[in-house]
This record gives sequence, C-alpha cells and structure tokens, in this order.
Amino acid sequence: MAFFEVQDIRKKFDNDEVLKGVGFTLEKGEVLAIIGSSGGGKTTLLRCINFLETPDTGRILIGGDEIFNADAPGNEEKQKENRLRIGLVFQQFNLFPQYTALENIELAPRLLKKYPEAEIQSRTLAVLERVGLAEKANLYPYQLSGGQQQRVAIARALVMEPDILCFDEPTSALDPELTGEVLKVIRSLKSAESTMIIVTHEMEFAQGIADKVIFLDHGSIALEGTAKEVFSSRNDRIRAFLGNYSRDAE
Repeated sequence: MAFFEVQDIRKKFDNDEVLKGVGFTLEKGEVLAIIGSSGGGKTTLLRCINFLETPDTGRILIGGDEIFNADAPGNEEKQKENRLRIGLVFQQFNLFPQYTALENIELAPRLLKKYPEAEIQSRTLAVLERVGLAEKANLYPYQLSGGQQQRVAIARALVMEPDILCFDEPTSALDPELTGEVLKVIRSLKSAESTMIIVTHEMEFAQGIADKVIFLDHGSIALEGTAKEVFSSRNDRIRAFLGNYSRDAE
C-alpha cells in the first residue's frame, strides 16, 4: 500500500474542466515534481490535495486512511483536521507584515494548540534554524529579502509537521539570485521521513530532486515516471514543452 494515494481527481469551474481524472501514488520519503505549461492544472491539483478547493470526484488517502472522498464528504471539523496533514507553500509568501518571522511561524501552532505553549517558541526556533534563518527571528517581513521571506513561509509549513509538504512554484516570485537559496533549502528537506510534492518550472531542479515526475497537460497526466524516464522521453508533447522551456530560459 502506498503512503499517499490520489485517485481520479476531477475539478470543473463552470464549464471549464481543469482536472480530468488525475491520480498518482507516493511512498513515504519520495519527492514528486509536477511540471507542465501554465494553465495545465498544476496549482488547482495542489489546491485540491490541500482542500483549498473541493474536488468534484476522487479520493485521497494517507497511510491507508481515507482523508477525502467526493462521494462521502466528511464534516467540516474533520476536514480542517485532515487539511493540517498536508502543508502548502505558496508562490507568494503570504506572511503577515505586522508579525516578525518568529511570530509568523508561531501563529498557526498557537491558534490550533498544536503543542504545549511552553514548546512553541523552541520548535519555531528549531525550524528557523533548519531553513538558515535563526538570526532573523525578530525581523519583520519588510526587513527580509524575497528569498528569506519564502524560507520563513517554508518554516511556517514545517512547524506543523505535515505528512505531505507541497510547494506551488516556490521560486516564481524570486529573481534568479534568490532562487538558488530557496531551492537549496528545499533540497535539504529531502529525507526518508519527508514526502514532498513540488510544482516547479525549474527543470534542472526537478531532475535533481524528484523520485517521480508528472507532466500535466490540459488537466491530464500526459507522462509519468522517474526523472530520467520523463526528461529523456521521446513523447512529442513533452519534447515540445521542454523545447519551449529551453528557449524561454535563453
């Protein structure tokens, strides 16, 4: 049995079917990279997995536990509980400007009573250390670079200890100089205990970190396999995509 299972996820907005039966499995500790053209459904898929959007069909399971079934939706309280099992780092950092880096990270565990009050600050400082920002704990977002703000956002997700950690194009709002520092942190998170899903337009990064790669095209999985299998595929659609990507990067 796979650690994480996504089955037949479909999502329609009005008459636009954005996801057309997407499914995949991950073992614990695996990293999945999702690539594809803009508008292909990548962000919508992450939002469905994280319950920011409700799929029209499908099931989601973690460790064999069904956390979502479109045919038998649970109550709102249970859905909130299940949402905490899947962390999401957004394209934009979404930090609260009135709070320091430390306070931004402490906020969710404090409101949700994730840990005893006496443990919250020590756990927060530990994740700040993990992303290389312990010395920035008392600075406000405006005092941090874009890369540092994204690292705070990653720490904010980490402190909740999710079963699955998702990244939605985490470097898209950063200039090239700052992109590297964020990708370095994400690489450092890869471990046997850390299961991650990364939507990215950084093809070299995807090749280097992913155990599995999905090429999502117009709401369907056009190709799935190891990084080597996908990036060396002779599939016409992905060759065209990678060719366009290479030209865009020049």
